[in-house]
Amino acid sequence: MHIAMAITQPDSLGGWRREVSRAAEFSSLDYWVEIAQVAERGKLDALFIADAPVLELPSRPRQAPKLEPIGLLSALAARTSRIGLVGTSSTTYNEPYTLARQFATLDHLSNGRAGWNIVTSFLGTRNYGVPLAAQPDRYARAEEFIEVATALWDSIADDALLVDKASGIYTDVTKVHPINHSGGYFNVEGPLDVSRSPQGRPVLVQAGASATGRDFAARYAEVIFSAAPNISSAQEFYGDMRRRIAAAGRDPGQVKLLPGCSTFIGSTEEEACRIRDEAVSLMDVDYGLIGLQEELGGVDLSGLDLDEPIPVDRLPEDTSALVARQSRPQLFKELALTPGYTLRRMIETHLSHNGHWNLVGSPEQIADSLQEWFTNEACDGIMLVPAHTPDGIEIFVDEVVPILQRRGLFRMEYKGNSLRDHLGLQRPDMQRRDGRS
Repeated sequence: MHIAMAITQPDSLGGWRREVSRAAEFSSLDYWVEIAQVAERGKLDALFIADAPVLELPSRPRQAPKLEPIGLLSALAARTSRIGLVGTSSTTYNEPYTLARQFATLDHLSNGRAGWNIVTSFLGTRNYGVPLAAQPDRYARAEEFIEVATALWDSIADDALLVDKASGIYTDVTKVHPINHSGGYFNVEGPLDVSRSPQGRPVLVQAGASATGRDFAARYAEVIFSAAPNISSAQEFYGDMRRRIAAAGRDPGQVKLLPGCSTFIGSTEEEACRIRDEAVSLMDVDYGLIGLQEELGGVDLSGLDLDEPIPVDRLPEDTSALVARQSRPQLFKELALTPGYTLRRMIETHLSHNGHWNLVGSPEQIADSLQEWFTNEACDGIMLVPAHTPDGIEIFVDEVVPILQRRGLFRMEYKGNSLRDHLGLQRPDMQRRDGRS
């Protein structure tokens, strides 16, 4: 199985307020180096940096500022040697040429360990001065964006660099090609000014789960990061994506599906529950309510009893009509309609694992659950979302990973150097794209 690890803020729920938390170090390179090196010690496939270019004003006292992913991953490339480095970057607020340069550079600096998490952002419009486009328009821009970026990564052949000191010829210009792209969103001549990177192109990661997002992922993604709160929903997504990928003319075996898995791990189940309960006791209900309202598409949940279910008339009627996001509001709507889910539990769910699969238990119990999903066509592995860091990462690496290794479910050692090697993905052939794109 494949295991990548996603890190967002210092800790979810109230974990950052625990006495042992090191949340004050979140902007320290040493803190991130420690996390990355622990993950690398566990032979994990990749470290994934989630990101949205915005600090939410209503909750500013409670929200942690972040570090920009490409700069952070470039620094981590120098302090690690094998683990993949995946960063989030938006097709809504970037230009293809700039992004292609950044990720090609990261792939060179890391010797082939870069991955790009593609997002069609709905947050951050006020910071970039662009209005929020409807979802189909954001995905249309994203498709053209990827086409341009891919053409740029392929614009210099692998063997174009001669570095011939005798002749004074550094680059064979016959193997460098402008892309001359002219489209609905971008006009880019090219070629890229960064040579073709060790992986050919960075690994493409995507997390959209709406119908539009699934079709997009089927055409372009090499890793799909999904949200599935239970095995049945994970199996539905897994089977559906395999069919869509095949229908898009691609090999489903060359796309890895990794549902998010949030973990509270203790040496025993009782200790894990104690860690979870401590985090719950420290959670900020008002902050969680703001976030839950956003996750449900901007509904108003004010004035409701925390220990009662959310009334149906307060939930979004048609999530497919929402402009910002569609899949996550639908997921939370379905949870809200599940018996036993009070408003308080919904807030806790949002803060602790944001609708992802949530595991609380001993290392053996965690390993049992991962094995069940992996062996029953629910996933190709997981995107670990530790609920408490860095101690939650260390116990996963030091106690859960060895159990999976003994069961033959996870690698004992890295068998290659690149992120594509770890994931079993082919290095893409260069596609020459002269003329109009």
